[in-house]
Amino acid sequence: MTWRVFVRGAAEADFERLDPSDQQVVSAELFTWVDQGPPRQTRRDVLGVEMFDDVVAGSYRIVYFVDEGQQSILVVTIRRRPS
Repeated sequence: MTWRVFVRGAAEADFERLDPSDQQVVSAELFTWVDQGPPRQTRRDVLGVEMFDDVVAGSYRIVYFVDEGQQSILVVTIRRRPS
């Protein structure tokens, strides 16, 4: 199964604000989702829409929506967790 991962809008701006080494870490993590799918560890309801809010690579909080039928992931926000 191959998943499609989309980083658009606010998440794209979040990604662009990261320094290059952080971009590399986040990209590597999101790339694993193409084959494995997203982790779906922390479910949350946002205005009736099921989303997930997971910490990945130990330092990045990623909020995303999953469309199982289309095998697609839409990344909504990317934030570096405070140290």
